[in-house]
This record gives sequence, C-alpha cells and structure tokens, in this order.
Amino acid sequence: MDEQARLHLQRFADAYRDAAPDGWVRIVTWWAKMGDSPDEASLDATMTPAVVIFRDRSGVLVQEPIEPASEPLQDLLQLEALDQDDTGWLVMRVEIDADDPEPRAEFDHDTLVRAQTSLQDPWADEVHHYLKRHREELRGLPAEPTTEEAGPALVDVPGVHEIADRIVDGLTGDHSSWIRVVMWIGRLQQEDGSTAPNNVRFNRVITWDGAQLAAEYGRTSTAHDAIEALYEAAGGVDWTQLRLIADRDGPCSIVAVMDEPRRPEEGAATDPYWRQVHDYLELNQDEVEALVERLQDHGNLPGDRSGQKRAGVLGWLRRRG
Repeated sequence: MDEQARLHLQRFADAYRDAAPDGWVRIVTWWAKMGDSPDEASLDATMTPAVVIFRDRSGVLVQEPIEPASEPLQDLLQLEALDQDDTGWLVMRVEIDADDPEPRAEFDHDTLVRAQTSLQDPWADEVHHYLKRHREELRGLPAEPTTEEAGPALVDVPGVHEIADRIVDGLTGDHSSWIRVVMWIGRLQQEDGSTAPNNVRFNRVITWDGAQLAAEYGRTSTAHDAIEALYEAAGGVDWTQLRLIADRDGPCSIVAVMDEPRRPEEGAATDPYWRQVHDYLELNQDEVEALVERLQDHGNLPGDRSGQKRAGVLGWLRRRG
C-alpha cells in the first residue's frame, strides 16, 4: 500500500476513532461491496457493520455498535483508486486499536456478499461476535485513557432508588428465577426535529433455572408507571439513551447517554443498540456465568431461601458529552 493510500486509510480510521467512547480498546468494521457478480459489485451498495470494544467504569469489557463521526466513504474511494493491488477487493476488514496509530486492513478478493444474505456472511458474523471470540486477547490490550467528567448528581434526586427498584420489580414479575435485567430506552424525534411523544424501549430478563441460562422478555406494562417516573426524575438532563442493568444480588446502574443524537421516530425499531439487548446473553456469556457463580457463592441463586434481598444500590453515570 503506497503512502497516499495509507493516508486515506488513516483518515477512514480516524472517523471511527472520533466517535469512540472513552476507555475504548478496539474498533472493528468491515465494508462489503455488493452486486449480482464480482464485476458489478461496487460501493454504491455497501454493508458497513462496526463495533467498538471498551471498558466501562467497572473495568468490564463491553461491545457496542459504532457509527463514524464523519462520512469515510470518500477516503475509501480514494484508497481504492490509489492502491492498485487492492482495487479488486470485495470485502475489506479493518481493526483499529487505541494504542496503535496505524489501522490494520485485510482485503478479500473472492467473497461476493449479496444483499439478501449479507448478515449471514462470515465477516459480518465475526464483527457481531467479536468480543465473545476475542475476549482473552482484548483483556490484555490497553484502553484509551478515560477523560470524562462527572455527570450531574442524579443519584441524589429524591425517590430515584425506589423508582429503579419498581422498574426491576415490574420487569421481573413473571420471572421468579431472574438473575439480571437489561433495559434500553431510546429518545425519539419526529421529522421536524421535535421530540416524539413516545420513546422506544427494549429489554431482556436473564434467568437461571438451576441448569441453564435463558433470555426472556420482561413485561413493561407492569413497570409503566415506574418508567414514567424515571422520565420525570431525569427531566433536567438532555439524555438520548437510558441503559439499565440490575442484578439479583444488588448492583443496579442506569447509564444516561447524552453525546449522541436522538433516534428518528421512523425506523426506530431497527436501532443498532437493539441488537446488543436482543443478543445480550450471547454477547456477555462469560460475565453472566460469573454472575451465576457469585450468586451461588452468596447463596442467592433463584430458589435459595437464604438469599439476600436485592439492596437496590443505584449508580447514575454520564458518558461523554
């Protein structure tokens, strides 16, 4: 790859770096040209899934979708034009590490990705399951230093602990064997840019039946009033996402994301963060299995009458912005 091509690849990677959260470790993305044949495949129809791996405030590795801060396609087109060795590629895979200024690019000249089956492509599958498959390697990588400032002291809002407990109780009402609750709320906007009257919500209740883990839906109808109370409590904060995770033995956190735009009302159900909740158990298998061991050690697995009551400890976090 010549110098000009390297420059464009670097600018392509920088668009993702600029969008990465504090504490990020690695960004992985793949770009697939699509068409009916290799000769017709072009960047006019492109699949571009991308994820970022980062350490949250507790030091746990987390995988989330990421969208570049600026449009990287022009640099990609320039790269293709300049680097004669790689003009015939059909799939490009890029890894970007926080501690390495030079991105790593790998080109596939043989795999034609078709739109109808694009998400079944092994390259896309690798990105989607990247943390699960590369956890040991990622644990040894340094993260970008965290520079975020402390957010507003929402933990001091009167009654907010009780609100979190009520939400969890509502979502787990049909799941006596629950061990973790995950809920995501996205704030929506209408076509004219005004706030939509409703938000979009999605959740998973992770359960343990004594033999295996499962991911179930929690009924939001029983938690509706508590969720409305949460909106009111967070009314002074310009959040665009709320992410709740609560464990059976006490730890509960609500992350208020404030550095991303609101989701368009049209098509909100296809938001990439839905996938993180939908596949939560699969993407966080090791962490959830460690939770089972912790609950077992403390005598607090479902069905254990000696188990401790969930303490309802609440942490409000602000990520960037």
